[in-house]
Amino acid sequence: GKSKQFHRALTNWYNTLHDSSLHIAVSSFSRQLRKCAPEFPSNERSSSIILHSFQDPSSELGRVTRCLVELQIVKDALDLQCRLQNYLSRHSQMESVTQPTPEFYRPLSWRWLVIDELCRPLAERLRFHFLEEQTGLVTVANSTTQNEERMGTGVASPKQKPSNMDRFPEWLFRYLKEVVDNHKTHSIVMVQGLQPLVDSVMESLILESSLVDNDFELEDDVKYLGTEDGDNSAVKHNFLKAAEILQHLKQNVYSHSHIYFLREVSRMARHALRAKSFFHHPDVVGMECSDCTIVLRGIEQLFLFDSFVEETIHKFVVESEQTVEDTIDPLISPPKLTDSFLSTNEDLMEWWMTQERLGAIHLLEKCASSTLSSSQSQKGPSQKSLEIGHSSNENETLKSQPLFPAISELFAALIHSGRKKSTSFSDNRSQHLYIANVIAPLCSIFVDLIHTEASYLRKKLLS
Repeated sequence: GKSKQFHRALTNWYNTLHDSSLHIAVSSFSRQLRKCAPEFPSNERSSSIILHSFQDPSSELGRVTRCLVELQIVKDALDLQCRLQNYLSRHSQMESVTQPTPEFYRPLSWRWLVIDELCRPLAERLRFHFLEEQTGLVTVANSTTQNEERMGTGVASPKQKPSNMDRFPEWLFRYLKEVVDNHKTHSIVMVQGLQPLVDSVMESLILESSLVDNDFELEDDVKYLGTEDGDNSAVKHNFLKAAEILQHLKQNVYSHSHIYFLREVSRMARHALRAKSFFHHPDVVGMECSDCTIVLRGIEQLFLFDSFVEETIHKFVVESEQTVEDTIDPLISPPKLTDSFLSTNEDLMEWWMTQERLGAIHLLEKCASSTLSSSQSQKGPSQKSLEIGHSSNENETLKSQPLFPAISELFAALIHSGRKKSTSFSDNRSQHLYIANVIAPLCSIFVDLIHTEASYLRKKLLS
């Protein structure tokens, strides 16, 4: 009883001390970040400055970063150890103790504080450029359009759109891509700067914990856990080793700073689209919208941004000789915008699949009518073209025909595009819906067209 009370009091004291120290460390990190790189993440130069600070042990920003990272890792390790002790207490009367699942070792409601602070300047700039009423790009564009109208006739043309919301996803994603790719916040700050620093802190903590673990005897752990079964206590002792707990944390989350950063970038994009209610805006999907291509372009931008995030992750995975499955943990995986705005909106999903199907079939039939009918008109239905005197012209015509007809190349391109879109969805239901409503009808139309052409050529050959 007294040992539990002492442990509870010690835990409360540590949590209070940790919260106070963490607040000071976060404030110091934010202050040093603004001091060292006030323009971050506006250009590549600011990213290089942060990289140099992380690599320099004598820099104030580097020391504060190490302190903040170490504080969070130790706290996460202690929390996980407490969860393991509670798990063992609940299973202390069982004959055998089952190994906890890998999900058990994941932190609960976890935030990476260093990366959150590095993302704060980007979030502030995103809010200023896209969400503020007076400074947002959409508002500025609308004001410019209104000024042009006043300088002209003073009356807006009925064909002009009342706002520039149709360009919002394009502008938003272009800005984020520029920050991630062109300004090197991902490759320089995260991959080359922060991750080696976190690895260094983690390795030093694992080494220190290994030395401490070796000093503890198994009998002491058995007495602390209140068990007398030697076999079970040995298993439980392995569960409670600090070095192993740190290894689990490193494997699940602390080795993937670049993925967590991309997750936050994707969440910023999702927040901006939700704040502007783009896919519910009357100028995009409402009765006032006279151009359905606006929402189609917006959906296309969702696929392009999700593909950009996946390619950025895959590029780093290939360079580090890892696999995507081993790298991305569900806890830190970036959310897919197609799942957030398309899969969850059944009406929009159904309408979009209809437009996809009709558009693809229209392209296929248009290509078939232009290529197949033109070849028929060149040869003509007359039997004169089959005479021996025209055999040389026929041979030249056959040689000039492509090995693969244009309709086959178009069909391959449409199928490749459909495959990319179907695999962009995370849930199997959306994938199956897209295949059933778009890809399957497209294949049927293509087979019918090829069958018609084959029948025509066979009939002509026999005649």
